[in-house]
Amino acid sequence: GNLPYAEFLEIKPPLSFVLFAPAAIGGRLSLFPMHVIGIFVTVATGLLVGRAVATWTKDPIAARVAPWLYVLATLCDVPAINGELLLNLPTAAALFCIAIGQGGLLRYDLLAGIAIGLASMCKHQGGMPLAAFGCVFFAQAICARSFGPIGRAFALVVGFSVPWLVAASIYLGAGR
Repeated sequence: GNLPYAEFLEIKPPLSFVLFAPAAIGGRLSLFPMHVIGIFVTVATGLLVGRAVATWTKDPIAARVAPWLYVLATLCDVPAINGELLLNLPTAAALFCIAIGQGGLLRYDLLAGIAIGLASMCKHQGGMPLAAFGCVFFAQAICARSFGPIGRAFALVVGFSVPWLVAASIYLGAGR
């Protein structure tokens, strides 16, 4: 009944509480709803990974194999639902947005940043793609001797900030 970060000290990111709320459906704690959610998250993430690979590589075989490789790689997480499994979906969405944004459409980089921000709100390490993609954009800028990729990195950072600013405004609105 207490508000995390306001009435007690907590180090987990804010979405970790929201995402595990289905475990308390019906007034009693049960991980069964979380296992069902974990299966759907795994399938959705695999499909997004496949779309990202198809968009990025234009290789239909790689696009068909990628979801299966993802599912095989996450089999250790499926029986036990955890933050890492849940952060994979927004991370895959970020990868897909980066892939379709290769033409320089900043709105996709902004969406990728939002997805990475959401991933970091599941678990802190979900923010690591921000650094990875940012490094790629800066390397592209150096190699191309162009500022275009710097704009992509900036859009990524702005997008990343959006979910955190929304969470902060919720706490400020609650008088915290």
